[in-house]
Amino acid sequence: MADMENAALGWDDAIEGTVSEFEPVEPGEYQFRVVSIERAYHNGSANMGPCPVAKVEIELTDAPRAAHVFDRLYLNKKVMWKIVAFFTAIGLHEKGDDSPFKPDWQRAVGRTGRASIGTHEYNGNRYNEVKRWLVPKDGAPAGQPAPDQAPWTPPVGAQPMPPAMQAQVNQAVAQAQQAAGRPMTPGAF
Repeated sequence: MADMENAALGWDDAIEGTVSEFEPVEPGEYQFRVVSIERAYHNGSANMGPCPVAKVEIELTDAPRAAHVFDRLYLNKKVMWKIVAFFTAIGLHEKGDDSPFKPDWQRAVGRTGRASIGTHEYNGNRYNEVKRWLVPKDGAPAGQPAPDQAPWTPPVGAQPMPPAMQAQVNQAVAQAQQAAGRPMTPGAF
């Protein structure tokens, strides 16, 4: 007999259940570990032009209960400071170094740091958010990989992007390159 709790639903099926009892942690400063970074593309909005975006998931390691927080790092000159703050917080960029650097996105997963966590409300629900990536204080350790961190491997069953979708991404990147006046390499942060 099939496990009814683990059965697939159809797009037009009726959905049963209750809302999760998720409660965000209180605002404050927390230690974190980078759980994952997903490469995506932002199609643009009134506040931000089209650009690649890194969807970052962190786990708060010293919170009173298990908590995961999500942030988006837009690869846009308007918010480069936030990328610098993230990489400084995890120890992959030197505090005070204003010279250009190439972010090492592969090494970011598993690194640790500190962040100021707040809350925001959306559709009547409260969620945690990263208010600031905190620069380590002089002499404070930052960015050490978690001791049990295994190298990243693609999820089981991961499929390459369908050609039609890849063509759309390539077209959007070409438009962004033209708008920026410089070449960009899709998927290369």
